[in-house]
Amino acid sequence: MASPFIIGSPSDEDELVKPAVEGTLNALRAAHKHKVKRVVITSSVAAVSYKVDLSKVPYNEESWTPVEEC
Repeated sequence: MASPFIIGSPSDEDELVKPAVEGTLNALRAAHKHKVKRVVITSSVAAVSYKVDLSKVPYNEESWTPVEEC
């Protein structure tokens, strides 16, 4: 899913959250309408790049940035 990405903190979380949620829901509604059986939603490397050793690949479910460090 394409989603806004800005460096720094947004002035309002809706600058990031609202378009991300709406875009995902639009894609899911379209998939449902056309009877798509499986949808895979992927994330950005930005979700794992904070304090994570980017030289270690492949990434897996353990590669996420700890929420308490964000």
